[in-house]
Amino acid sequence: MSEVCQPGVSDWGLPSWCVDYDFGIGSIFQLALELLILIVIFSISYAYFDWRKKKKKEKEIINKMNAQNNVLNGLDENGRFN
Repeated sequence: MSEVCQPGVSDWGLPSWCVDYDFGIGSIFQLALELLILIVIFSISYAYFDWRKKKKKEKEIINKMNAQNNVLNGLDENGRFN
């Protein structure tokens, strides 16, 4: 077990402090768990934004196809005959 200390700053009224730390199997397990949580959060957010981009692109393609069909059928952009 080790200890890290920080001297206080009397001008600002900050006290000195010391922290004990132990880098063992528990710390390694916690680090692995936190890394796993970050990977899961990143994967979920990436999948969500990729899904949104695909839906937007799909909607644009559908609108483009509808516009082409309207032109072929002689309809204007409001769906009325020319």
